[in-house]
Amino acid sequence: MRSQYSDAHYITSIMHALSHALVNVLPRGETELLTEVDANENLVPAVQEVERYLSADRLVPSYHNIVTVAGIEVRHSRCPS
Repeated sequence: MRSQYSDAHYITSIMHALSHALVNVLPRGETELLTEVDANENLVPAVQEVERYLSADRLVPSYHNIVTVAGIEVRHSRCPS
């Protein structure tokens, strides 16, 4: 049984912060993705952790699937369409 009192809200707040860290906001208001060098050095372990949480959320869904929604936002910030 899913509980609204799990640590899913804490995990999603960290994922939201990560998605904001993946996108560098320029002074003109435009956005661009971080360079591959910066992403490889600093953010790869964090993105791997997001993928691990997405896999776990497939097996045991979080309350209203909020972990999956936050993980999709992280993926979108890495590869905007």
